[in-house]
Amino acid sequence: MRSQPGMTKMEELKQVRSVLIIDDNKNFCDNIKEILELHGYHAITAYDGPEAINLVKERTPDFVLLDVKLPGMDGLAVFRKIKTIAPKTTVVMMTGYSLNQIIDAAIQEGARAALSKPLDFEMLLGLIEKGI
Repeated sequence: MRSQPGMTKMEELKQVRSVLIIDDNKNFCDNIKEILELHGYHAITAYDGPEAINLVKERTPDFVLLDVKLPGMDGLAVFRKIKTIAPKTTVVMMTGYSLNQIIDAAIQEGARAALSKPLDFEMLLGLIEKGI
């Protein structure tokens, strides 16, 4: 949820900020979701590209954590679609593989950062705070 004009900083901090986690590993998504909710975020999950794109259309999250390797539609294609639908949404790519070409393309096209799995949660939380 983005802040509204005229809101005080305290009112902005009280807003629930939304994070969309996109990964085909359900357990990974659920774990990240639980950690983010413990830190006061509203987290939602998607397990493939089409589901993620539909969620972005319906809810426009503040922040997206997007896996590079997804079944059917790779993370770069999903990233491009998200930026078309919600250009102001911050997107951070993540991968457990060495996919430098895909990561580089996403960064050049506006992805905020790229994280390696397993995730460093302090770094992730810092990126979310800076990105929202």
